Amino acid sequence: MKRTRKVELAAVVVTAVLALAAWGTVVVGSPSPVPAPDAEGAALFLVPHPDDEAYGMALTIARQVQAGNRVVVALFTDGESSSRAADWAGGELGVDLDGDGDRDQWDFGLARREEFERSMQALGVRDVVYLGRSGSQGATGHADGSLDYGRLLPEVIRLADEHQAAALFTTMKHLPFDPVKGDARDHPDHGAMSDAVKDAAFELVVPSYHLKVYVYTWPKALRLAPVRIQGDPAALAARVSAIAAYDGIGRDSTPQLWEAAVADPLEYMVPGDSF
Repeated sequence: MKRTRKVELAAVVVTAVLALAAWGTVVVGSPSPVPAPDAEGAALFLVPHPDDEAYGMALTIARQVQAGNRVVVALFTDGESSSRAADWAGGELGVDLDGDGDRDQWDFGLARREEFERSMQALGVRDVVYLGRSGSQGATGHADGSLDYGRLLPEVIRLADEHQAAALFTTMKHLPFDPVKGDARDHPDHGAMSDAVKDAAFELVVPSYHLKVYVYTWPKALRLAPVRIQGDPAALAARVSAIAAYDGIGRDSTPQLWEAAVADPLEYMVPGDSF
């Protein structure tokens, strides 16, 4: 019993020390916000799910558009495995978007694509690649919740070669041992994509940049990152419009994340050569 009590006390102490260290990082040593890096050529954004690009990457995408860089955004899944899919399909908002006579997860995925398309329009992106399964009703494409590093790596390299990408951008994975670099929550798709993009960039000898998505669920004082991204008024307006594109399924699925992302004018970036 005493040993258990000591273990519990030690855990509390460690947690307190980590929290103080994180607070000190923000208050004392937090980097000043800077503009997103310029890809200086074609910028390839690799997005695991609809809305990841709006919450975590919109300022960075807007920066590339403003710089006159070619911007290509590849959406790897349609978010069809969401816990909201069945409620949407069976409710008043459900629509038979694929025209097969029913309303199911594939229609939900296509509805998510529509939100994504509105986000792309808000950001001024014209080159979009869809790699999810909804268009084929599961016959081809990547499955939401099951992105696989071994399959992703050659596909990222292929896309980068095809579009002559000068820089790769994607989500950041969860690193529980490093609150400054790791995203606030774990998602297997984000982790697989982050690792594949980092390794693809190394092989291609181009930079990669990894942006946090779930960081917005934390208090502002604990939204940590090696690089904090700011945008000019035009980029901020584009970001707000991109997030507003998800004022439907996206907001209903993750209301806390949606509202916190809208309220924060910054993005949180980890360079691929730093982890």
